[in-house]
Amino acid sequence: MPNAVLNNVIRVRWGAIQPDPEQPRKTFGAEAIQELARSLASNGLLQPIVVRPAPGSKPRARRYILIAGERRWRAAGKLGWETIPAIIRKDLSVADSAKLQLIENIVRVDLNPVEEARALKKMLDEGFTLRELSEATGMAPSQIPWRVQMLNVREEVLDLLARGHLKPGMCYDMSKLSPGGQSKVLQAIAREGLNATEVNKLCHRVYAEENQADMMPETLVSEEHRQAVRTFGEAFNRISSTLNRLHRLEEQTPGLLEEALATESVLVESQVDEAVRGLSRIKSVLQDVRMRRLAQAS
Repeated sequence: MPNAVLNNVIRVRWGAIQPDPEQPRKTFGAEAIQELARSLASNGLLQPIVVRPAPGSKPRARRYILIAGERRWRAAGKLGWETIPAIIRKDLSVADSAKLQLIENIVRVDLNPVEEARALKKMLDEGFTLRELSEATGMAPSQIPWRVQMLNVREEVLDLLARGHLKPGMCYDMSKLSPGGQSKVLQAIAREGLNATEVNKLCHRVYAEENQADMMPETLVSEEHRQAVRTFGEAFNRISSTLNRLHRLEEQTPGLLEEALATESVLVESQVDEAVRGLSRIKSVLQDVRMRRLAQAS
């Protein structure tokens, strides 16, 4: 290890330092630590760690609590370093240390969504205001309660979120449901491969059913509506068949469709746009029907 002494930095015995049990980040990838260790072996420590004296430790056997740089400290341990360059902050309270750790991890994007949410909740519980956390982390004040709300789900949901198998928005939607409702949505996600929009709709449906407040009340469907749907179904089958035929012809003779559209005045862009809007509306209704059935499924 290089012996150069950095300004305002002293060497601290590696074994005298202990990780902060309140550190927001709980997971450290072994491969990433090993890679950092290789970098330290080649280049030395470019940025010292930050520590504070441990409460009650005596000057002759001073011990320290790690504030920032746990990955660097772990990598140094891999290399067997006896000492490590450190900045000692005697002026920091426990709350200040927690704030520094949270800021460092969020800025470095080192926290997974669950660790981040738990860190934010801890700061709020300790009396930090939304405005203070917003200024410290760069998040909008409205984002912070949203992230903390995600913690109101089952552990299996949090585990999936932490491992990247669920998106934060999905977890937030599920946080409003009972444990049974969350389980139902998880099963639907696994079975149907739902995207974020579909999960949102399904959660609304399950929430409505759990609270006995049907968000899409049944209505009397007239025979005219039924006939219109049947007519559309038959027409759409013909349209699908025609589109497939056009696609095959275009594959066989590229440019044929463009030439045909140029010589025929049957279609105009406004008509196509109108048809697309109509199909989008029908697709949305079909999705609602599917979400309703999934919500009612046992």
